[in-house]
Amino acid sequence: MKLLEKLMLGIMCIYIFILPINSFKVDKIEMLFFGILILYNLLCFIIESTRKKAIMDLIMFFKDALCLAILIFVIIMCISISYSKDRSIALSETIRFFSYIMIFYTIKFKFNEKSYIKKIIVALYCSTAVVAVIGIYQYITGGKGVAKEFKTGFDYTKVKIPSTLGNPNSLAAFMVIAIFPIIMMIIYEKSKLKKSLYALFTLAMFFNIVFTYSRSSYVGIGVGLVCLLFFYSLKMLVVLVPVFLFGFFNSKVRERVLNIASSSQNVTRFKLWKIALKMVKDHPILGVGNGNYVTRYDEYVKRYPYLEYGYSHFPAHNSYLKVFSELGIIGIVNFVSIIILSIIHVKKFVDMTDDKFFKYFFTGFLAATIAFLVMNTADNLFFVPKVATFFWVLLALSEAAYLRERNL
Repeated sequence: MKLLEKLMLGIMCIYIFILPINSFKVDKIEMLFFGILILYNLLCFIIESTRKKAIMDLIMFFKDALCLAILIFVIIMCISISYSKDRSIALSETIRFFSYIMIFYTIKFKFNEKSYIKKIIVALYCSTAVVAVIGIYQYITGGKGVAKEFKTGFDYTKVKIPSTLGNPNSLAAFMVIAIFPIIMMIIYEKSKLKKSLYALFTLAMFFNIVFTYSRSSYVGIGVGLVCLLFFYSLKMLVVLVPVFLFGFFNSKVRERVLNIASSSQNVTRFKLWKIALKMVKDHPILGVGNGNYVTRYDEYVKRYPYLEYGYSHFPAHNSYLKVFSELGIIGIVNFVSIIILSIIHVKKFVDMTDDKFFKYFFTGFLAATIAFLVMNTADNLFFVPKVATFFWVLLALSEAAYLRERNL
């Protein structure tokens, strides 16, 4: 069974590495891996030598508040399929979220050895390095291979780089999640060579964030660094001050930051958010169905022409309003509980662990989580597969490390 466990770990690492950089249809690779995960976990119950542990893992899952909140969210999604206008979208988004839960469950309970956790982290960051290099290449070449929509119509740049994420905002969120644990690794590492490599990697990720020209990512970087001031040390001012000065003296970045408060720059998002609130008003308890904001968007534009954006089937550009409009008050309360419990769990682990690697790395992830949550007020980043998978894997790793520390 140990051989099967290591085989599954290898498949997990390959999947985590391939997902952000692959150019194939994400749905296909997700479904293939989802099927493998289900088969592996079923085998754990079938094989006699692992059955007892598999049963104990399941019992622990149902005793954990965060795990229960996540499971309830999936159940709410499943129920919403019955009343969704577009049931195929509701079903596909529900299956996708359930796949995150299977990844979370498998990492937390099956791969909580320190060597396994580190292997998964290596897979994550090797993939991140490839994404960062491609982003730098796109910028240097003036947008070679970048879709036309990210190379035209901007008065502040010739190109907004998406790397392999398909959209600059998605790339920015991906890098914001990735960058803070590595910043903490620079502090943790004693070797000058490794410090230098981590610093170079951080600069590469920061380069990608800057040249996505994503306003929410600029806010996210600021929020994350301020969090590190509180969670780690005021010494983080050594990083925060240069970043602030860079943003202040770089005219294009400064312009994008100042535009955050510009009503003319945000009018389109305001319209999208107002449509979400109209849906909430009409369907306050259960919402319009999982994934169905996009489906019902055109219908609401016809009913409220002054909210027209000029596009069809457009997303809400706010994860919280997306959940509220699609799953109602029941869904949003549960979603917020997942967020709160996630922060509490990571903070609790960071405070209790004596393992310096885990303490530094997951302090960075804690800051990244809060930054990511803030960014979700302007985009549906929780529901972008390549970005969301990165977040759920890191959260699962923190849970796995916590179990290992407590010898559970």
